[in-house]
Amino acid sequence: MPVTKEFLTQVFDAEELVTSSKLLALSTLSDTETQAFRTSWEEAPGLARRKLLDRLIDIAQDNVEADFDAIFRLALEDGDPAIRERAIEALWECQDRWFLNRLVEMVETDAAQDVRATAASALCKFVLLGVIEELRPSL
Repeated sequence: MPVTKEFLTQVFDAEELVTSSKLLALSTLSDTETQAFRTSWEEAPGLARRKLLDRLIDIAQDNVEADFDAIFRLALEDGDPAIRERAIEALWECQDRWFLNRLVEMVETDAAQDVRATAASALCKFVLLGVIEELRPSL
């Protein structure tokens, strides 16, 4: 299913329940689709964003081929601290340098104490990777 404006309107509509199989269209978004999604995300109410994020996390846990990282990355920048926390948790498998850097930034500067704590906890994975020499020493 293509990620169209109409589809995104349905995704964020509280009255509409988009099936999990249709939400898989949000997996591995192209740059253009990510930008369109960002626009809809920013226009959506907080509750709709939280519900969608939770559904995508559930789908990703049940389907190893689902890749919603572009959405989870976007959620790291959300104004809602609960969404930022869930995004950190959703990216638990990510070992990329950008994520390490973003977590450090969040620990140091995020306005929400719970987000800072969640980011600090997520950094433990990188410490462990360093200890077992799976991470470059410079990081």
